[in-house]
Amino acid sequence: MKKGLLIIILLTLYGCQVLTPSFVLSDSIDSIFITHRTSYFISNQKNLYGLGYLNSKSVNEPTLIMTDVKHVVSLSNVTFALKNDGSLWEWGSSRLFSLQPNEKKEEMLRVLDDVKMIWGNESRLLYILKNDDSLWVLGQEDCRVNPQPNVESGSVHRLTKVLDDVKEVSVETFSGSAVARTLDGRWFIWGGSKDAVIDRNVLSLFFDQDVTCQSVPLEISFDYNIKHMVYAHQALLFITQENELYGLGNNHNFRINNSFETIIKTPFKIATDVKNVHTDVFSIYILKNDSALYRLENWRNTPTQGVDSVYHHQILSDVEVISSGVGSGSAIAVTKNGTIYGWGNNQYNQLGGSQSKVLDKVTKIGQIKP
Repeated sequence: MKKGLLIIILLTLYGCQVLTPSFVLSDSIDSIFITHRTSYFISNQKNLYGLGYLNSKSVNEPTLIMTDVKHVVSLSNVTFALKNDGSLWEWGSSRLFSLQPNEKKEEMLRVLDDVKMIWGNESRLLYILKNDDSLWVLGQEDCRVNPQPNVESGSVHRLTKVLDDVKEVSVETFSGSAVARTLDGRWFIWGGSKDAVIDRNVLSLFFDQDVTCQSVPLEISFDYNIKHMVYAHQALLFITQENELYGLGNNHNFRINNSFETIIKTPFKIATDVKNVHTDVFSIYILKNDSALYRLENWRNTPTQGVDSVYHHQILSDVEVISSGVGSGSAIAVTKNGTIYGWGNNQYNQLGGSQSKVLDKVTKIGQIKP
């Protein structure tokens, strides 16, 4: 015991990183959703686990919350879990929005049925795709002068129809702005509600008029064959059928084209051979088809190197699952051998049991049991 303690002290004195205590998870991980206080894991067996701040207390290893889960979204202290049978469950507390009659609740309640998918990322709004492919938004009242009467009764807050024939949605980091693809391959963009902040940096590229309120979807198009789009923090990122990653919008957050240009108005090619992309507030994580994970650094993180430095670099290999907390600045990745890594903001998430507020290096936080 004394010998082990001495080794740790020596490693610390010589500037080496001491790995935080790690957990063991018996389920393989299919997807991850990270908030500023909690990290959620959905296993291939469709079990939902939580790590960090759960039920008004901190837990430092994944705790089983619910089974048969398809997707989870947590925003403004309210968590929504979509089960594979199409039922939507809610727990937590919020004065902003809810489908429950009580303001304060910890128990899980079934609040909606016939749901195909949900989207949200700590923004003010939750987007709900129903089985008939209609898209609805839960949250603040929209900002149209004469809103359409597509509102379901019986909810504590309005559930308002946004668009029909929707296939996928991506929601901007801190606002109610969103982009959606329809079943026939068209793309639409809109911004928030009368009480929700909207992203003017991107919306101003498409709307000619004042962009203080744009809740009516506007069709947009690019001269690219787009298969996936992500509404990042004040920027749009998309992957083409040729696996090329492009970006436009606010260039201060992500340094899309490795310059100090404020707004990128036309799509700029960032990377090739891309499988998927995730973002937090100031970084873009690019997962390539060879399973290598790259991080595109924000220029603020490397101020002494300037714009001529290598602005994205590989941080991991053999990655199967990656997710980043858009509002938290933290990220988690799982490699093919089952090793779970975490880094970034750690004030509440307690990645690997660490009490440190920041994990400044890619750190092993757990292992999937063979």
